[in-house]
Amino acid sequence: MFKGGNRICYLHPDDDNKILKVLSPEKLPEAKRKTAPLYKKFRTLNSFDDNLKELKAFKNLAQRGEGVWRHFPKCFGMMETDLGDAICLELIRSGDGSLAPTVNEYIRIHGLTGDLMKAMEDFFSFLRNNHIITRDLHGRNLILKKNGGFRIYMIDGIGNSDFIPIANLSKTWAKHKINRNVDKLKNRLQWPESQKDPIRVER
Repeated sequence: MFKGGNRICYLHPDDDNKILKVLSPEKLPEAKRKTAPLYKKFRTLNSFDDNLKELKAFKNLAQRGEGVWRHFPKCFGMMETDLGDAICLELIRSGDGSLAPTVNEYIRIHGLTGDLMKAMEDFFSFLRNNHIITRDLHGRNLILKKNGGFRIYMIDGIGNSDFIPIANLSKTWAKHKINRNVDKLKNRLQWPESQKDPIRVER
């Protein structure tokens, strides 16, 4: 079991390569609407459901073709569980079968290594080249798969949370939003100033 800010993740009982994300009791749509600002209280319950919002984001990703799963887990839709509806996702494992660590976990043990930075720059370039909008990037939502080389996967925070999603309609705004989120993440991770400019990664 893994607990995030709004949801709890469980290993799928019939497939240890999948996880089930269920809403935390205190983050159910009814509870979130009750504590929301007045201007949000009149929105539909579905608009407060993080699983439904993520499912929509994954459906949008799927329209971009199979190549998108290079940096995102595959989504298998919603499932009914005894803890409520859950979104079912691929569980990313490294080549040796172990759970892929988050970027934060890797940095705590190994530091911000050159291999990690190159893998992250590859991920950032992928977002820019495909105009994929995400919410704020965090090291806890990015995991590092090791299988010969390193590859970054984003496991949470997918989709555009802006009230008016201009970046979804304009490639220029999309790149601006992506670059802004990348800069915020680099500052959080204390990225070396000498490496702030994008590293060229062979494709």
